[in-house]
Amino acid sequence: MSQVRNPTRIGLQGVEWLLLATLATAFTPAVIAMGEVWSRHDDDSHGYLVPFAALWAASAQRNRLPKLPINREPLRGGILLALCLGLSRIGRLASIVSLEGLAPVLSLASAVYIARGMAWFRSLSFSISSM
Repeated sequence: MSQVRNPTRIGLQGVEWLLLATLATAFTPAVIAMGEVWSRHDDDSHGYLVPFAALWAASAQRNRLPKLPINREPLRGGILLALCLGLSRIGRLASIVSLEGLAPVLSLASAVYIARGMAWFRSLSFSISSM
């Protein structure tokens, strides 16, 4: 666990951009599959709004987040992220769209834990889980 001083703003740092790009690349097929489900079923058509609602919920923490310490957890978070990527792979191979949809949410939570630590994870857990 490495301690990093409090940031003056919430902006992403170098390795965090890399982590975000990796997740976006890894989960593009899952997001496309979920989009197809959202387009086909009227009951699921609100799915397109969910990420925006989660961002809105996270923005409620914008005054609190910069005050939180950054305690990176690359080892434990990396293990969690690897498990989430495996879950995504299983979902894709078994054609279980709901499992493919769960994996990006869990991976995002793992990425927050890796990049910013437990305090940030706790603060953003509601926003992430609402996805």
